[in-house]
Amino acid sequence: AVDGTGVPRKRRKKTRFDLEFNDVLSMHATGGACFGVVLVVIPHRLFSSFAGAEGYSHLAHEIARCYGALTLAQSWLAFRTRAISDARVRRMLSEAYFVCYSVTGLALARAAWAAPRLHGLLGALACLLSFALAALYAYFRFVRKLKQFELPGSLDSH
Repeated sequence: AVDGTGVPRKRRKKTRFDLEFNDVLSMHATGGACFGVVLVVIPHRLFSSFAGAEGYSHLAHEIARCYGALTLAQSWLAFRTRAISDARVRRMLSEAYFVCYSVTGLALARAAWAAPRLHGLLGALACLLSFALAALYAYFRFVRKLKQFELPGSLDSH
């Protein structure tokens, strides 16, 4: 492809494991929707089995349901972002997700450090997943160039 000056654009060689921004958004949307639905509809009895008999709190369960609803909303946002062709908007959303999942990971890590007996494998996995998502979005925000955020064909129309 040639840019407006007639000079050919450099293309990165695609590898089998090359990850695109839309791939991350698709995984985020799918995983977030599944996780959000589970949190919203999880029965009290099942939620209490995770918390232990003396650790169950109705208020904590309702907060988990609200977090599930927010996770569902974020998954919808990630799903819909895939069709946005404005690179600046896509980069801004990448920044927002980076900050969101960094803060979430820090909050979960702090909670696990403050009360290690109350945080088991699920807490550790949630913390690691938050940091992994933050790292993915940071990669697309700070390592990839602005053009990487544009959808295929969006440069041809300008």
